[in-house]
Amino acid sequence: MRVLCDENIPHKVRGLLPEHEVVTVAYLNSIGIKSGELLKAAEEARFDVLITSDQGIPYQQWGFRRS
Repeated sequence: MRVLCDENIPHKVRGLLPEHEVVTVAYLNSIGIKSGELLKAAEEARFDVLITSDQGIPYQQWGFRRS
């Protein structure tokens, strides 16, 4: 499973998911990107999961789709 961790998630979370491909927003050089844009970029990059503590996410347009 491909997992993207938002910049507000501690990097040590990566170590808690050793069986998954975990990438951070910082690794992608996308720090500061707005949530709606991040969701779109994550979907386009075919991530399965986005981990964030952003409480505004429910108000963003969103719809991860996998074919």
